[in-house]
Amino acid sequence: FLVVWYGLERRVARVRPGREVALEPEDRPTNWPRAIAKSFLAFVLAGVAAVGIGVAFAIHMPLVPTDRIVIGGLLVPMLWGAGMAWTLSDAKLVRATLLLAVISAAAYAAAFLPKMLSA
Repeated sequence: FLVVWYGLERRVARVRPGREVALEPEDRPTNWPRAIAKSFLAFVLAGVAAVGIGVAFAIHMPLVPTDRIVIGGLLVPMLWGAGMAWTLSDAKLVRATLLLAVISAAAYAAAFLPKMLSA
């Protein structure tokens, strides 16, 4: 302990200049229309996209029908949660809206168009 104490060196801490920090969530002004739109995107549109992907998986994957249904059903809540997390963390509402709408349209088209065209 004496050797360590003898080799101890005291330094003066450097003072760094302050940075601009983002406001805390409580300090930011609330924009209600944007919050409602973001909530709608996160819950409704992300859910529609997730269900579309789950249905497309359950219809077209080359597995036993029970496995397709179970895996498709398990995909939906995971994809819905991922879609909600991404939508709520993304700052651009237009990008989230367009991407979720395109994913929904593609998933439902992949699920139902081949059956409608063959009928």
